[in-house]
Amino acid sequence: MATILGQTSEKIESAVFGRNDSTDQVTAPNGSGVFGLTFTENGVGVFGANNNPNKGRGVQGNGPEVGVGGFSEKGSG
Repeated sequence: MATILGQTSEKIESAVFGRNDSTDQVTAPNGSGVFGLTFTENGVGVFGANNNPNKGRGVQGNGPEVGVGGFSEKGSG
């Protein structure tokens, strides 16, 4: 399981919400609303899943320039 758990049964609420209201320009990951980090081999810093058999997304990204971005020195970003 998790060390911290956010849970809800409400369809209009998020279980966990992270927010940063700074208006200063930063370089990621600084200024993040939510940040995930792992040193575990084959681990994932941030993971999203939707287990509904019909519709949905595991990860959604929105932004004026990039919705979801990635970087990798050895594989897919």
